[in-house]
Amino acid sequence: MMAVYLFVAVFLAAVYLSQYRSSPKLPSSLPRLERDSYLPFKLPWAYLTDCRQLFLEAYQTFTKHGKTCVLPSMGFKDEIHLAHHHTQWAASQPDAVLSPIEGFREIDKGDWNSGHANYIQDPWQSIVIKKEMGRFLEILAAAVDDELQYAIPEYIKPGAGDEVDVYEAMKWIVAQVSSRFTVGLPLCRDKGYLKDSLAFADLFILNSGLLIYTPSLLKPLIGLLVTLPTRYRRWKIQKHIQPLYEERTKRLLNPGLYEKGEEPTDNLQMMMRYAISKHGKQVAPSQISDRLCLANLASFHQTAVAISNVLINIAASDAEFSTIAVIRKEMADVLAESNGVFDKASVFKMIQTDSILRESMRTHGFGNRAMIRKVVAPGGLKTPDGHTLPNGSTMSILSYPVHQDPDIYEHPEKFYPFRFSKVRTGPDGKDANPTLSFVSTSSTYLPFGHGKHACPGRFLVDFEMKMILYHVLNRFDIELLPEHNGVRPESQWVTEAVMPPVGVKLRFKKRE
Repeated sequence: MMAVYLFVAVFLAAVYLSQYRSSPKLPSSLPRLERDSYLPFKLPWAYLTDCRQLFLEAYQTFTKHGKTCVLPSMGFKDEIHLAHHHTQWAASQPDAVLSPIEGFREIDKGDWNSGHANYIQDPWQSIVIKKEMGRFLEILAAAVDDELQYAIPEYIKPGAGDEVDVYEAMKWIVAQVSSRFTVGLPLCRDKGYLKDSLAFADLFILNSGLLIYTPSLLKPLIGLLVTLPTRYRRWKIQKHIQPLYEERTKRLLNPGLYEKGEEPTDNLQMMMRYAISKHGKQVAPSQISDRLCLANLASFHQTAVAISNVLINIAASDAEFSTIAVIRKEMADVLAESNGVFDKASVFKMIQTDSILRESMRTHGFGNRAMIRKVVAPGGLKTPDGHTLPNGSTMSILSYPVHQDPDIYEHPEKFYPFRFSKVRTGPDGKDANPTLSFVSTSSTYLPFGHGKHACPGRFLVDFEMKMILYHVLNRFDIELLPEHNGVRPESQWVTEAVMPPVGVKLRFKKRE
């Protein structure tokens, strides 16, 4: 056993030294928490074991008070955290100075997971979604609404005691519903495709963590080995996509083959139309399927985490706030005005439901820092508080402490479902402050980032989560299990990421 401990200690020391030597040297003027000065491994260990407290301490000591600081991050690297007041300044910087793409390459190790660095460096699949989303949002929303009729009965099947593992059910529901948007019928209901896509998302996250802690010298070997399962899943997903790819390529190269209104409106079609317009017949099926895997990554994983937290929060707050009854009434009233159709206008009017989603993301967001950027300006970048960030350094904004700041949010530790709708609703009952909506971003609300690179998929997620709530709460009453005594089970921090409590179940009772 001693030999094992010794090996682990030596390995961690090697990783630490490797990362230290390969990282850009940060200016000594940047402040650090004092305990880092006398025990080099103490803060990196705190990042691994109690990141929540570390972030709160850095915020209260430095970033809340206009001071940029340095903290350890993934892979024992130092990372710069900008002062909170500099959020808008950071958002306004051009990509040639602060690069979000290079920032995410740094933490996701997507070059290894995705098959080619170009998929990360030129992520046109995301640009296509951002460009086309407004045009197709309501069409896609109708498809998602239809798909929920099939997905919810398939994956929410209350068994003994009417108990359902929330995250497990939501993971599959979100995958199927999101796939209706990405690849359309019938592939979105193919269990093999869904299984491979979910496995790819899980492996991508796992591999990112492993590669971040791999010394640079070993990355070519370790990267090749740990991504074998990922490559296998990508290959299987390509096989699922191949028939669609061949059929659609033929039609896109011969536009007359599509009758009016017949062309698919899913994400796969958007991507293929874009790729063929740029490269014609040179587009390989693997290029499309690999980019589709990356597009699925956020729409599957983070949406499933978010809606799981929403359901748990609703169940935990219902006794005090009658949360479920309020949602049902609001949705019934709004949809009665739109003939039961989820469109932009009806979704926008669901102010109380919107408040619940926003509050859940504030209290139980997946990521706890925002606007991750890499300094790519050759001469570095000078911050408003006078520090020059060197080329190659990584910076971000601490978001969790902002969301938990009592000077910004009253009783921030409490989930108050109608925190935002109370402020938004005017005397006439209409929306008086749309900047507090679920999809709106600001320096005090950062789950989707902020500025021009805020998550483009958040508008579809808004539709998707509200529709999931509508269908779930119309079919079921939900509540915490008695063992929780009416108290929400704690989420789990894994370094800086926060997951719903593993295996937590809610009671789902079919409504009469």
